[in-house]
Amino acid sequence: MKLIPWRNPEFLRHFRAELRWHRAVAVAVVVVVVCFLLWLICWSEQQAILAAARRGAEQFGGVFNEQLAKMERESVSLTLRTFYQWLLAFQIFVVTLWSLLACAQAVSGERERKTWDFQRATRLSSAELLVGKLAGEPILAYFAVACSLPLAVIAGVAGGFAIQRIAAAYVFLLADAFLLGLVGLCLSTLVETRSRGAGTIAALGLYVLALFSYTLNRGPLPGLSALSPLTGIRAVADDAYLFGMDLYPAILLGRTVPWLLLSLALQFSLALWLLLMLLRNLKRDYEQIQPLSRMQAVACAVFLNAVLYALVRPRSYLGVGSLPGSSFRSSEELASFMVGIDGLLLFLIGIAILTPPERLRVWWRTRETTGGATLSEDGLPWPWLLLCGAAVYAVMTAGLLLWRPNFPLETDTVLTAGLRLLVVLVFVMRDISFIQWCHLTRLSRPLVKGFLYLCLYYVSALVIMHVGSYVSPTFPARAATLLTPFGVFDSSDKLVATSIYAGLGFQLAGIMLQLVAVTVFIGAIHHRLGRPSTVPP
Repeated sequence: MKLIPWRNPEFLRHFRAELRWHRAVAVAVVVVVVCFLLWLICWSEQQAILAAARRGAEQFGGVFNEQLAKMERESVSLTLRTFYQWLLAFQIFVVTLWSLLACAQAVSGERERKTWDFQRATRLSSAELLVGKLAGEPILAYFAVACSLPLAVIAGVAGGFAIQRIAAAYVFLLADAFLLGLVGLCLSTLVETRSRGAGTIAALGLYVLALFSYTLNRGPLPGLSALSPLTGIRAVADDAYLFGMDLYPAILLGRTVPWLLLSLALQFSLALWLLLMLLRNLKRDYEQIQPLSRMQAVACAVFLNAVLYALVRPRSYLGVGSLPGSSFRSSEELASFMVGIDGLLLFLIGIAILTPPERLRVWWRTRETTGGATLSEDGLPWPWLLLCGAAVYAVMTAGLLLWRPNFPLETDTVLTAGLRLLVVLVFVMRDISFIQWCHLTRLSRPLVKGFLYLCLYYVSALVIMHVGSYVSPTFPARAATLLTPFGVFDSSDKLVATSIYAGLGFQLAGIMLQLVAVTVFIGAIHHRLGRPSTVPP
């Protein structure tokens, strides 16, 4: 089968191109030199500690002599332990970052070299192309880890680590590299040739966010830090001084679970969604790419919300083996936080279900004769965003009921959260409709430029709010409610304020104007295509 990497033509192409004899020898030599230098650093640090202990024993004697003897006996073991930990950290950092960056340029690089159409025209299926690129693009990083693996295993065993923990470390390394590689391939598939730089910057930004998600283990959603490479290092290294931070227990549905188990579960579930997106779109033309179908988008929204509610830290949780972290103080705070997260998720899902322009024009011409045109796969995305919002609100209600023993729930909290979600959903529908309109025009890179125009709009709104604060103290709150979705989260004003409903009406009017613009634009194209040719025979 061509799904097996060493039988996959795409993997073999990368293997032969990247691991030529001279390059492989050079990489192996560099890895050995780096390992030797890292060993020298760890050995010199341990010798400095021993020298300080000898000076203390010479000066005070007694118990210090016993401690010195013990440290000298354990000197080699401690040096090997530190060497293994830092070598593992370097391996995880190199493999994960290399896998993300290499895969983030896999498809866009082929488009730039004008070779992507040749690969799509081969007999390889989308799954076979995916396996070949996922395993072949970062082959140099995997080879470097393979060169240093014997040293790491020997140092870990000699340093006192169980072989099961060492194996768990490399299972985490492969899982993390696999997930980040899929993220990079998704970015590369969605990025045009001229936007390769933007794709690389986005990949680096995502990697930085993944690293800093390690700090979330102190927050109300500690399980999200399982996606960070640093969490895997800390979970298997088991020494707090390595990073100077405590690793709080992993929590799932209010119970403590092993970090490795939670990390693998989250990475596996997210990888399945990324695989679905890639298998749907890898061999499509760029103009026909649509990451998720409409029903898949609704299911994805429900799944992500269910995961977030399962990772909530209960308020009564006291922690096991470490200090307790922060939690939500009330059900209203939990609901407000989830509405803000859902706004971002709904926007991303709206981007994922944007209709390709050609399919939207065909739907417009045939909408009169097809049944269920409003919820068509090729229609406008806003009806499906409404359906996603309804599903998200149902999951929110179930999640608040689930955590009712920890966060007392009132009826007003559910109604207030529903109104806030409605306001956020209207703004998301407006923004997605605008980006869909950008796709219909002849605007180059419509997704990037449409997003930048939206950023310009929100920055302008913030400037208006800042300037208006000098005119009236209440102007910023009213403007925030009218122009942005953030004003609805202000707990100082009542939700029945007139500005909220005025803002809803204003944004709904904007959506209607966008729908009219889409209608006029598609109608003009249809009329132009239907005119007889004026060119003489």
